Amino acid sequence: MRFHCARIYRYSLPLVTPVNWGGVEHTTREGALLYLEDEEGLGAWGEAAPLPGFSRETLDTAIADLLCIVSAGDEPVEYDSLSPSAIFAHASARLQQKISYTDVISIPQNALLSGTSDAILNRTEEATAQGFDVFKLKVGTRNLNDEIALVSEVRDVIGSKAQLRLDANRAWDLRQAREACTALSDFNVAYIEEPVQNTKDLIALFDATDMPYALDETVQEAGWNPGLATALQDVFTNASHFIWKPSFVSTASMSKLVNTFPDSPVVLSAAFESGVGLAAVARCAGLFDNSLAAGLDTYSWLAEDVLEERLDMSSPTLDLNTLMPASQRVDINKLTLVHEVTP
Repeated sequence: MRFHCARIYRYSLPLVTPVNWGGVEHTTREGALLYLEDEEGLGAWGEAAPLPGFSRETLDTAIADLLCIVSAGDEPVEYDSLSPSAIFAHASARLQQKISYTDVISIPQNALLSGTSDAILNRTEEATAQGFDVFKLKVGTRNLNDEIALVSEVRDVIGSKAQLRLDANRAWDLRQAREACTALSDFNVAYIEEPVQNTKDLIALFDATDMPYALDETVQEAGWNPGLATALQDVFTNASHFIWKPSFVSTASMSKLVNTFPDSPVVLSAAFESGVGLAAVARCAGLFDNSLAAGLDTYSWLAEDVLEERLDMSSPTLDLNTLMPASQRVDINKLTLVHEVTP
């Protein structure tokens, strides 16, 4: 896309409560926004927001990559050498200017259940009352008896027909995971994300428990290391689902993975982006597979947003025709300009 000008901004948003990312407690979410304006004055926003402790690139690196992209003008850019979050920001802004949402009107989303047991049960009751029927519960932070009791309480609240996903974030060794998954299989779990510390143990766990597993961190690592999926072919082949965070894994890398392992459906997931990036993730869900509930509830952890008005994420089904235009109404008073490029 030929653009008349490009601007790169930084933002810093307070979190509702401190969040531990990569062993460090954070009270703010920082990121960058890219604004592209064409010769007719039509503008579009994209977001690059590496997550500390999870993304390989820093925010400074992402900003430098964005500057590299927009400074190239019409010249081709070697995307493979750039950070995933910068690629996502640029692709989002370009796509925003030309896509129509008439074919994909809405997408479902899951409710995220994390925090203390009381907070989880309160959110479960709230989300159930809002009509959610897909729930993702964080596990692996309690002793097994408490974990089983909590999952049981959540299942009682949401009922037998709602889908329950679990996410252990590699909390357990194989013995612990085998014990936990055997016990948790009584609660009709759709799948559990990354239950073991050693990815190679997933096949042994699956053989012992028949618990469906999904790959999240492993998908991200495959984006960094294209040979990983070949080295762990059995693990990828037997995965129930792949979790895709576009801020972590580029579309090109994810497409290669899906083409290699076409039997594993892809669930889109946000990573604490602002409303700009969050809506772009929702749009990816609509374009990729709009039948699977996306994980977008990290937005609720932001106390403020870069938008003029916060997005309404209270419904289990999101209307892209409403969501996308709202995500482009950015309040630049909440941003700091760092670069401006006019080719």
